[in-house]
Amino acid sequence: MKKNIVIQISVLFLVLTSTSAQTYTQAFDSVFANVSRAGANTGILYERVLPFANLTNFNSLLSNPDTSNCSHFFRAANELRRATFNLPCPIAPKDSILKICESDPDLIQIGMLHFDINTFDTNMLHQKLFFDGDSILQEDTSVSGSLYNEEMLFVASPLRSIINTDNPRFYCVDCIYSYSY
Repeated sequence: MKKNIVIQISVLFLVLTSTSAQTYTQAFDSVFANVSRAGANTGILYERVLPFANLTNFNSLLSNPDTSNCSHFFRAANELRRATFNLPCPIAPKDSILKICESDPDLIQIGMLHFDINTFDTNMLHQKLFFDGDSILQEDTSVSGSLYNEEMLFVASPLRSIINTDNPRFYCVDCIYSYSY
């Protein structure tokens, strides 16, 4: 975790000092341009975004409590959408989701995110990546082992912040959010 924070702070520093208007994800992609993503077979690399939803710790025993709410759910969905690379994103935009939610005041939609994602293996990151003479990040391909871990992620939440009904009915809209490669 400590090494991931160092990476994120370094990329954030590059974004803040950049003369062009780069997003964090664009800066991350430019810093890691020479690093292969072949081992990131899920198509989602969580380090490409700032982890405000804390999804890598969300389902772990370390997080207490690991509950979600409407706001957290949409933050998590947005992070996963932005962390997706080179593939069509399987997560509907927030506006599309909210249109579904407004259909019936007694119908409470339950959103689910169920994904396999990749994160950096911090031990391999330290062994495989280095800066060359021009201060460009490179990957040492002679070191065996994958640079990526695969993790399963599950988040569920009602898609309303406030529920004002005496006769709630619940409807699962996970088909919009659940995706596996």
